Amino acid sequence: MTLVFGCALWLSRSKAAAGWTAASMLVAMLVLGVAIYLIGLSSITPGVGGNILYGLAQLVDFYFLLPAALAVPIHWLLLRGQNARQA
Repeated sequence: MTLVFGCALWLSRSKAAAGWTAASMLVAMLVLGVAIYLIGLSSITPGVGGNILYGLAQLVDFYFLLPAALAVPIHWLLLRGQNARQA
């Protein structure tokens, strides 16, 4: 995530790049999270191991995407504050 923000700010040299990068990353994480959850939800079957894909979907959503989605606004706020100090 830091690498994506760094590349976007380095390549664009614009103050609005951090905002656009944060918004696009949040939208991408939301779409990916919903897609993964729906795939896991649709794969539930009765029997032994019928909810393995659903459990993996929950794992990805709650332990990877949710903390990453919380880190995006933190990065954005820190970079916005850095731009205000430089101006």
